[in-house]
Amino acid sequence: MWLSYIIPLYNCEKYIEQCLESLLAQGLKEKDYEIIVVNDGSTDSGADIVGGYVLSHPNILLINQKNKGVSEARNRGMEMARGDYIIFVDADDYLIGNGLELLKSQYYDKGDSPDFIFVFSRTVDRYYNRMKYENLGNSKLIYEGDVKGYVEKYGFRWNVWGCLIKRTYLVESGIKFKKFPHTEDVMFMLDLFCEKNGSVLSTSLNIYRYRLREGSANTRYDYEFLRRTIIGVGEILDNIRNHSIRSDLSQNAFDERIYCCQRVAFTRICSSWPHKIGTLIKIADQRNIFPIINADSKEKKILNFITSHPRLFYLICLPYRIIFLPFIKPYLQRN
Repeated sequence: MWLSYIIPLYNCEKYIEQCLESLLAQGLKEKDYEIIVVNDGSTDSGADIVGGYVLSHPNILLINQKNKGVSEARNRGMEMARGDYIIFVDADDYLIGNGLELLKSQYYDKGDSPDFIFVFSRTVDRYYNRMKYENLGNSKLIYEGDVKGYVEKYGFRWNVWGCLIKRTYLVESGIKFKKFPHTEDVMFMLDLFCEKNGSVLSTSLNIYRYRLREGSANTRYDYEFLRRTIIGVGEILDNIRNHSIRSDLSQNAFDERIYCCQRVAFTRICSSWPHKIGTLIKIADQRNIFPIINADSKEKKILNFITSHPRLFYLICLPYRIIFLPFIKPYLQRN
Protein backbone atom coordinates (compact mmCIF):
# COMPACT_ATOMS: atom_id res chain seq x y z
CA MET A 1 0.00 0.00 0.00
CA TRP A 2 1.39 3.35 -1.04
CA LEU A 3 -0.42 5.93 1.07
CA SER A 4 -2.25 6.44 4.36
CA TYR A 5 -4.36 9.56 4.77
CA ILE A 6 -4.78 10.55 8.43
CA ILE A 7 -7.67 12.90 9.26
CA PRO A 8 -8.28 14.15 12.82
CA LEU A 9 -12.01 14.90 13.05
CA TYR A 10 -13.61 17.26 15.53
CA ASN A 11 -16.94 18.95 14.78
CA CYS A 12 -16.46 19.36 11.04
CA GLU A 13 -19.77 18.04 9.74
CA LYS A 14 -19.94 20.94 7.28
CA TYR A 15 -16.69 20.06 5.52
CA ILE A 16 -15.81 16.39 6.06
CA GLU A 17 -17.81 15.14 3.05
CA GLN A 18 -15.93 17.44 0.65
CA CYS A 19 -12.68 16.35 2.26
CA LEU A 20 -13.40 12.64 1.79
CA GLU A 21 -14.71 13.07 -1.75
CA SER A 22 -11.53 14.91 -2.74
CA LEU A 23 -9.37 12.05 -1.43
CA LEU A 24 -11.45 9.42 -3.22
CA ALA A 25 -11.16 11.41 -6.45
CA GLN A 26 -7.34 11.46 -6.51
CA GLY A 27 -7.27 8.69 -9.13
CA LEU A 28 -5.53 6.12 -6.94
CA LYS A 29 -6.58 2.48 -6.97
CA GLU A 30 -8.42 1.39 -3.82
CA LYS A 31 -5.65 -1.06 -2.92
CA ASP A 32 -3.04 1.71 -3.05
CA TYR A 33 -4.33 3.84 -0.19
CA GLU A 34 -6.34 3.96 3.02
CA ILE A 35 -8.16 6.79 4.76
CA ILE A 36 -7.95 6.78 8.56
CA VAL A 37 -10.36 9.17 10.27
CA VAL A 38 -9.83 9.64 14.01
CA ASN A 39 -12.98 11.06 15.55
CA ASP A 40 -11.73 13.07 18.51
CA GLY A 41 -14.95 13.18 20.51
CA SER A 42 -17.04 15.16 18.01
CA THR A 43 -20.45 16.32 19.20
CA ASP A 44 -21.91 16.93 15.74
CA SER A 45 -22.84 14.50 12.95
CA GLY A 46 -19.37 14.40 11.35
CA ALA A 47 -18.61 10.87 12.56
CA ASP A 48 -21.98 9.64 11.23
CA ILE A 49 -21.14 11.07 7.80
CA VAL A 50 -17.81 9.23 7.83
CA GLY A 51 -19.62 6.07 8.97
CA GLY A 52 -21.70 6.17 5.81
CA TYR A 53 -18.52 6.21 3.71
CA VAL A 54 -17.05 3.30 5.69
CA LEU A 55 -19.99 1.11 4.62
CA SER A 56 -19.25 1.61 0.93
CA HIS A 57 -15.45 1.98 0.99
CA PRO A 58 -13.48 -0.84 2.65
CA ASN A 59 -10.30 1.26 2.65
CA ILE A 60 -11.80 3.89 4.98
CA LEU A 61 -11.35 3.33 8.71
CA LEU A 62 -13.16 5.30 11.43
CA ILE A 63 -11.64 5.35 14.91
CA ASN A 64 -13.59 6.88 17.79
CA GLN A 65 -11.91 8.26 20.90
CA LYS A 66 -12.64 10.69 23.71
CA ASN A 67 -11.60 14.28 23.05
CA LYS A 68 -7.82 14.43 23.51
CA GLY A 69 -6.81 17.05 20.97
CA VAL A 70 -5.43 17.02 17.44
CA SER A 71 -1.98 15.76 18.47
CA GLU A 72 -3.34 12.61 20.11
CA ALA A 73 -5.70 12.02 17.17
CA ARG A 74 -2.85 12.19 14.66
CA ASN A 75 -0.65 9.96 16.81
CA ARG A 76 -3.45 7.39 16.98
CA GLY A 77 -3.75 7.51 13.20
CA MET A 78 -0.01 6.96 12.79
CA GLU A 79 -0.20 3.86 14.98
CA MET A 80 -2.87 2.39 12.69
CA ALA A 81 -1.31 3.40 9.35
CA ARG A 82 -0.05 0.74 6.93
CA GLY A 83 0.97 2.77 3.89
CA ASP A 84 4.53 3.39 2.74
CA TYR A 85 3.76 7.10 3.10
CA ILE A 86 1.57 9.13 5.44
CA ILE A 87 -0.14 12.42 4.66
CA PHE A 88 -2.05 14.43 7.26
CA VAL A 89 -5.24 16.13 6.07
CA ASP A 90 -7.40 18.37 8.26
CA ALA A 91 -11.10 17.55 8.16
CA ASP A 92 -12.04 20.98 6.78
CA ASP A 93 -9.40 20.91 4.03
CA TYR A 94 -9.38 19.10 0.69
CA LEU A 95 -7.21 18.10 -2.26
CA ILE A 96 -7.83 18.99 -5.89
CA GLY A 97 -7.60 17.13 -9.18
CA ASN A 98 -5.77 13.82 -9.39
CA GLY A 99 -2.54 15.27 -8.04
CA LEU A 100 -1.51 12.31 -5.90
CA GLU A 101 -2.02 9.84 -8.76
CA LEU A 102 0.32 12.00 -10.84
CA LEU A 103 2.80 12.10 -7.98
CA LYS A 104 2.74 8.32 -7.60
CA SER A 105 3.07 7.54 -11.31
CA GLN A 106 5.81 10.09 -12.00
CA TYR A 107 8.01 9.39 -8.99
CA TYR A 108 7.09 6.48 -6.71
CA ASP A 109 6.30 4.00 -9.50
CA LYS A 110 9.69 4.81 -11.07
CA GLY A 111 11.60 3.96 -7.93
CA ASP A 112 11.79 7.27 -6.07
CA SER A 113 11.08 6.81 -2.36
CA PRO A 114 12.51 9.77 -0.42
CA ASP A 115 11.79 10.38 3.26
CA PHE A 116 9.78 13.51 2.44
CA ILE A 117 7.70 14.49 -0.60
CA PHE A 118 6.48 18.09 -0.66
CA VAL A 119 3.68 19.54 -2.75
CA PHE A 120 2.29 23.06 -2.90
CA SER A 121 -0.84 24.31 -1.17
CA ARG A 122 -3.14 27.32 -1.25
CA THR A 123 -5.23 28.96 1.43
CA VAL A 124 -8.96 29.11 0.70
CA ASP A 125 -11.01 31.73 2.54
CA ARG A 126 -14.30 33.56 2.04
CA TYR A 127 -12.76 35.55 -0.83
CA TYR A 128 -11.81 32.34 -2.62
CA ASN A 129 -11.93 32.36 -6.42
CA ARG A 130 -12.47 28.93 -8.03
CA MET A 131 -10.66 29.73 -11.28
CA LYS A 132 -7.68 31.11 -9.39
CA TYR A 133 -7.38 28.44 -6.72
CA GLU A 134 -8.44 25.20 -8.43
CA ASN A 135 -5.50 25.04 -10.83
CA LEU A 136 -3.40 21.95 -10.13
CA GLY A 137 -0.37 23.27 -12.00
CA ASN A 138 2.35 21.16 -13.60
CA SER A 139 4.46 18.45 -12.06
CA LYS A 140 7.85 20.10 -12.21
CA LEU A 141 10.61 18.78 -9.97
CA ILE A 142 11.74 21.68 -7.78
CA TYR A 143 14.22 20.00 -5.47
CA GLU A 144 15.73 16.56 -5.00
CA GLY A 145 18.38 16.02 -2.37
CA ASP A 146 18.83 15.89 1.39
CA VAL A 147 17.24 17.82 4.25
CA LYS A 148 20.33 19.92 4.83
CA GLY A 149 20.37 21.18 1.25
CA TYR A 150 16.63 21.83 1.31
CA VAL A 151 16.85 23.84 4.54
CA GLU A 152 19.76 25.90 3.24
CA LYS A 153 17.87 26.72 0.06
CA TYR A 154 14.26 27.05 1.24
CA GLY A 155 14.39 27.11 5.04
CA PHE A 156 12.40 24.91 7.40
CA ARG A 157 8.96 23.71 6.44
CA TRP A 158 6.41 24.46 9.16
CA ASN A 159 3.17 22.75 8.14
CA VAL A 160 2.42 19.03 8.02
CA TRP A 161 -0.21 19.48 5.32
CA GLY A 162 1.08 19.15 1.78
CA CYS A 163 3.79 16.79 3.02
CA LEU A 164 4.07 13.03 2.44
CA ILE A 165 6.30 11.40 5.04
CA LYS A 166 7.76 7.90 4.74
CA ARG A 167 6.20 5.79 7.47
CA THR A 168 9.42 3.90 8.25
CA TYR A 169 11.12 7.24 8.90
CA LEU A 170 8.45 8.05 11.49
CA VAL A 171 8.59 4.60 13.07
CA GLU A 172 12.39 4.52 13.33
CA SER A 173 12.61 8.06 14.72
CA GLY A 174 9.83 7.51 17.25
CA ILE A 175 8.79 11.14 16.75
CA LYS A 176 5.17 11.96 17.56
CA PHE A 177 3.05 15.07 17.86
CA LYS A 178 3.46 16.91 21.14
CA LYS A 179 0.55 18.55 22.87
CA PHE A 180 1.33 22.26 22.59
CA PRO A 181 -1.21 25.05 22.05
CA HIS A 182 -1.45 25.81 18.31
CA THR A 183 2.19 24.83 17.64
CA GLU A 184 2.06 21.04 17.27
CA ASP A 185 2.75 21.14 13.50
CA VAL A 186 5.84 23.29 13.90
CA MET A 187 7.26 21.18 16.72
CA PHE A 188 6.64 17.96 14.76
CA MET A 189 8.26 19.14 11.51
CA LEU A 190 11.21 20.70 13.34
CA ASP A 191 11.85 17.42 15.19
CA LEU A 192 11.64 15.46 11.93
CA PHE A 193 14.00 17.76 10.03
CA CYS A 194 16.57 17.70 12.82
CA GLU A 195 16.35 13.94 13.46
CA LYS A 196 18.70 13.03 10.63
CA ASN A 197 19.71 14.22 7.19
CA GLY A 198 16.83 12.54 5.37
CA SER A 199 16.04 12.69 1.66
CA VAL A 200 13.62 15.20 0.12
CA LEU A 201 11.71 15.45 -3.14
CA SER A 202 9.71 18.62 -3.81
CA THR A 203 7.41 19.19 -6.78
CA SER A 204 5.38 22.10 -8.10
CA LEU A 205 2.07 20.18 -7.99
CA ASN A 206 -0.43 22.48 -6.26
CA ILE A 207 -2.62 19.87 -4.60
CA TYR A 208 -3.59 20.85 -1.07
CA ARG A 209 -6.23 23.42 -0.13
CA TYR A 210 -6.08 24.78 3.40
CA ARG A 211 -9.38 26.28 4.46
CA LEU A 212 -9.13 29.47 6.49
CA ARG A 213 -12.46 29.84 8.25
CA GLU A 214 -13.87 31.99 11.00
CA GLY A 215 -12.67 30.77 14.37
CA SER A 216 -9.54 29.13 12.98
CA ALA A 217 -6.08 29.90 14.34
CA ASN A 218 -5.44 32.63 11.78
CA THR A 219 -8.72 34.49 12.31
CA ARG A 220 -9.03 34.59 16.10
CA TYR A 221 -7.98 37.62 18.12
CA ASP A 222 -9.51 37.00 21.54
CA TYR A 223 -7.17 37.46 24.49
CA GLU A 224 -7.05 33.85 25.69
CA PHE A 225 -6.18 32.59 22.22
CA LEU A 226 -3.50 35.25 21.78
CA ARG A 227 -2.07 34.48 25.24
CA ARG A 228 -1.79 30.78 24.45
CA THR A 229 -0.26 31.59 21.06
CA ILE A 230 2.46 33.75 22.64
CA ILE A 231 3.23 30.93 25.08
CA GLY A 232 3.33 28.50 22.15
CA VAL A 233 5.75 30.72 20.24
CA GLY A 234 7.99 30.68 23.31
CA GLU A 235 7.88 26.86 23.31
CA ILE A 236 8.83 26.79 19.62
CA LEU A 237 11.74 29.17 20.18
CA ASP A 238 13.06 27.01 23.01
CA ASN A 239 12.86 23.98 20.73
CA ILE A 240 14.57 25.77 17.83
CA ARG A 241 17.39 27.02 20.06
CA ASN A 242 17.94 23.54 21.50
CA HIS A 243 18.03 21.99 18.04
CA SER A 244 20.39 24.69 16.72
CA ILE A 245 22.97 23.71 19.34
CA ARG A 246 22.83 19.99 18.51
CA SER A 247 22.14 20.04 14.77
CA ASP A 248 24.58 20.49 11.88
CA LEU A 249 21.93 22.26 9.81
CA SER A 250 22.58 25.84 8.71
CA GLN A 251 22.64 28.32 11.61
CA ASN A 252 21.25 30.95 9.26
CA ALA A 253 18.20 28.75 8.72
CA PHE A 254 17.65 28.51 12.47
CA ASP A 255 18.10 32.27 12.85
CA GLU A 256 15.50 32.97 10.16
CA ARG A 257 13.02 30.60 11.79
CA ILE A 258 13.57 32.31 15.13
CA TYR A 259 12.94 35.67 13.50
CA CYS A 260 9.80 34.33 11.81
CA CYS A 261 8.48 33.28 15.23
CA GLN A 262 9.34 36.67 16.69
CA ARG A 263 7.38 38.41 13.95
CA VAL A 264 4.39 36.15 14.65
CA ALA A 265 4.57 37.09 18.33
CA PHE A 266 4.82 40.78 17.44
CA THR A 267 1.74 40.75 15.18
CA ARG A 268 -0.26 38.68 17.69
CA ILE A 269 0.48 41.15 20.45
CA CYS A 270 -0.53 43.99 18.13
CA SER A 271 -3.80 42.14 17.46
CA SER A 272 -4.89 42.32 21.09
CA TRP A 273 -7.23 44.88 22.60
CA PRO A 274 -5.34 47.85 24.14
CA HIS A 275 -5.95 46.93 27.79
CA LYS A 276 -4.39 43.47 27.26
CA ILE A 277 -1.30 44.51 25.30
CA GLY A 278 0.79 45.13 28.41
CA THR A 279 0.04 41.65 29.76
CA LEU A 280 1.03 39.99 26.48
CA ILE A 281 4.27 41.98 26.37
CA LYS A 282 5.12 40.70 29.86
CA ILE A 283 4.42 37.11 28.78
CA ALA A 284 6.69 37.58 25.76
CA ASP A 285 9.43 38.87 28.08
CA GLN A 286 8.99 35.87 30.39
CA ARG A 287 9.28 33.50 27.44
CA ASN A 288 12.44 35.27 26.13
CA ILE A 289 10.83 35.92 22.75
CA PHE A 290 12.59 39.25 22.30
CA PRO A 291 15.09 40.76 21.49
CA ILE A 292 16.24 39.65 18.04
CA ILE A 293 19.85 38.55 18.55
CA ASN A 294 21.23 38.91 15.02
CA ALA A 295 19.60 42.20 14.03
CA ASP A 296 21.39 42.48 10.68
CA SER A 297 18.69 44.39 8.79
CA LYS A 298 16.83 47.66 9.20
CA GLU A 299 13.55 45.80 9.76
CA LYS A 300 15.01 43.73 12.60
CA LYS A 301 16.62 46.77 14.22
CA ILE A 302 13.30 48.65 14.12
CA LEU A 303 11.48 45.66 15.62
CA ASN A 304 14.08 45.46 18.39
CA PHE A 305 13.68 49.15 19.13
CA ILE A 306 9.89 48.90 19.31
CA THR A 307 9.81 45.80 21.51
CA SER A 308 12.35 47.28 23.92
CA HIS A 309 10.12 50.35 24.52
CA PRO A 310 6.75 49.18 25.92
CA ARG A 311 5.03 52.56 25.52
CA LEU A 312 6.02 52.79 21.87
CA PHE A 313 4.93 49.17 21.40
CA TYR A 314 1.55 50.08 22.88
CA LEU A 315 1.12 53.11 20.57
CA ILE A 316 1.90 51.03 17.49
CA CYS A 317 -0.51 48.29 18.53
CA LEU A 318 -3.50 50.64 18.71
CA PRO A 319 -3.80 51.52 14.98
CA TYR A 320 -2.97 47.92 14.03
CA ARG A 321 -5.85 46.57 16.13
CA ILE A 322 -8.36 49.30 15.36
CA ILE A 323 -7.65 50.03 11.67
CA PHE A 324 -5.60 47.26 10.05
CA LEU A 325 -7.42 44.16 11.29
CA PRO A 326 -11.04 45.19 10.58
CA PHE A 327 -10.55 47.27 7.43
CA ILE A 328 -7.22 46.82 5.64
CA LYS A 329 -6.54 43.10 6.10
CA PRO A 330 -9.86 41.92 4.56
CA TYR A 331 -9.19 44.17 1.57
CA LEU A 332 -5.72 42.67 1.07
CA GLN A 333 -7.13 39.14 1.27
CA ARG A 334 -9.81 39.96 -1.25
CA ASN A 335 -7.28 41.32 -3.72
